[in-house]
Amino acid sequence: MAALLCPAPTAPTTTSSTDSQQSAPEKLTISFCPCTKRIAVSVRRCNGDDYKYVFDEEANAFKPLNCVSCQPRVTETDLYPFYSVYHAGASQFVTFVYNVITNLYEQYVYNPEMELLEQVVVPDLLIDYSRHTISDLLYTIDTDKGQVVIRKDRNGNFMKERFQKELQMYVPMSSDCVKKIPLEERKPGNASEERKERPRLSIEYDPHTNQKVIFVTKSRKLLSVFSYNFRTAQFEMLHSDSSLSEMYLYPKCVSFSKSINKNVIHAKNGMTGEMEQFIYSEKTRGFEQVRVSDIVRVATGRAGPGRAGPRLFFLRPGPAGSARSAGRISKK
Repeated sequence: MAALLCPAPTAPTTTSSTDSQQSAPEKLTISFCPCTKRIAVSVRRCNGDDYKYVFDEEANAFKPLNCVSCQPRVTETDLYPFYSVYHAGASQFVTFVYNVITNLYEQYVYNPEMELLEQVVVPDLLIDYSRHTISDLLYTIDTDKGQVVIRKDRNGNFMKERFQKELQMYVPMSSDCVKKIPLEERKPGNASEERKERPRLSIEYDPHTNQKVIFVTKSRKLLSVFSYNFRTAQFEMLHSDSSLSEMYLYPKCVSFSKSINKNVIHAKNGMTGEMEQFIYSEKTRGFEQVRVSDIVRVATGRAGPGRAGPRLFFLRPGPAGSARSAGRISKK
């Protein structure tokens, strides 16, 4: 039952600041897929598996890595059934499940020929989060080998049982890998993939929001900045511009340069992870990156343990005398 993969709906939930502080900092890492020659963002799931995403430059969005070798295999124990409905058009029961690997709600049916669960996408079936199955029984299906019962086990996972006439009882069937909507088989050493220039990814911790942010760059130009929402399993765009934002510059100290007769701000560039130098230009009314060596440290703005450091910003007159931040950086 081939079907196109599309994002499954996710439960509308909220997160507290405490939850964010406890879970956000350590679950995102940069990884590499040797099959596709792609840099990926790995997201650690609650079962310990890393699910990988790659950046789609055309869509300016992250999508699941399309590689059967590098993505974790989904088994029945990774699926938690929500409830089942009978779909007349498909002439079969469709079960809404929560997949701990993809962190999404998905649709599955029982494939009697392969004797396993198979992922499908039925567009006209939308999940109802207020509905759930009280009983552990999901549905029964008659097959050539006997009646099969699909139920929940004591842990809330899928369980398959088949009625055996010789024993006059239902016998548990083996728990197998499920049939996902097919990913493309790829082999290492694809020359076209190796030659193609792709955006680079880097992850930096933002102390102001207490979360990791993903920087997407290409040819040393910033394309966009994302964060990952662990509740909705979605990447959220924070910034999409070729210019560097003040938001991701973290000042550490101030020095004076005799050669340019100006104070120089030393700030960590969250995009590159490097310490860089900036001055304030009255002409452009913004910050400009410089490179000077004749500097003497005169002040410090380092953050104390467990405290977020200062953020580099300035204010300029806005409408009706209000103030606003320019938010742009001139790089050299």
